[in-house]
Amino acid sequence: MENYIVLLGELRRRISSEMLPQLDLISKQAAIENPWFTKLNIELALNGWISALEDNKVRRWLSNKMSTKISRKIGIVAAGNIPLVGLHDFLCVLVSGHSVVFKKSKSDQVLMDYMFKLLTDIDPSLKDRILFTDRLNGVDAVIATGSNNTSRYFEYYFSKIPHIIRKSRTSVALLSGNESTAELSALGKDIFSYFGLGCRNISKIYLPQGYDILTLLPILEQFDFVKENNKYMNNYDYQRALLMMNLDRFYDTGNLIVIESDRLHSGVSVLYYEYYTVLDSVKSDLISKSDQIQCVASNCYIGLNEVALGQTQYPELWEYADNVDVLDFLLNI
Repeated sequence: MENYIVLLGELRRRISSEMLPQLDLISKQAAIENPWFTKLNIELALNGWISALEDNKVRRWLSNKMSTKISRKIGIVAAGNIPLVGLHDFLCVLVSGHSVVFKKSKSDQVLMDYMFKLLTDIDPSLKDRILFTDRLNGVDAVIATGSNNTSRYFEYYFSKIPHIIRKSRTSVALLSGNESTAELSALGKDIFSYFGLGCRNISKIYLPQGYDILTLLPILEQFDFVKENNKYMNNYDYQRALLMMNLDRFYDTGNLIVIESDRLHSGVSVLYYEYYTVLDSVKSDLISKSDQIQCVASNCYIGLNEVALGQTQYPELWEYADNVDVLDFLLNI
């Protein structure tokens, strides 16, 4: 695995020295393809990868892992909701010793092409192990990410080969009521980063009974960069109009619609909240919905592998989507 540690270390260096200095150009190209991919969001994704690919973290991730003795063709159907969301699966296949048959999302081709160029500039032999395609024919296993609807198609189509099929997930925050202003601002980052489109974005918050929601709203109102994105504001206007037509009660910060609800998955520009009386009841509720939740942001420490407020968009290499260890899957095919 030492050669992959060197490879990923050099990839980290080149993201920092080559991609970040070209961020203006790259973001303009990516935004033509996908208006959700703003300069701010691409920078967030790149900095996340620079953090994740630190040498000590890569060593921890790959410790006691050996490359497969038999190389297989592993198909990847990538999502395109946030920048470079398919890169983790891509790297998992490479470091496991397999070949990648990669179906890029039409929403995230520019950035993946940059990453492919960086990797093959570092190690030209990787070109023989990477194929970009529109159809996954002749693969030995597959990793596919999609919606709850497309997952049923994936389950049927790839039923006869080893597979990981991911469905829609979201993330939640659990507040104790004792959070500082800085912690609540950090929560705002978890809500608004990537315009709320990622599975690690907070779509719902749990509040202690008696918590005054009005104390939180001015903090969320400060994240007004979302107003500069027409797609986000179109969603906001639609959701607001729909609620007004239905005479539903909601709070409006001008950049976010906040609604009391027992549901988890909120639409773009919408945040749900729910009150609780005891933490044990919240824990039981979250456990029962664990197949829908990617992560829990909290400082309550109730034993659900909580992440700190403001850190949901910085997963480590060993923190896998849907909590399925992709590297173990690949090494045991």
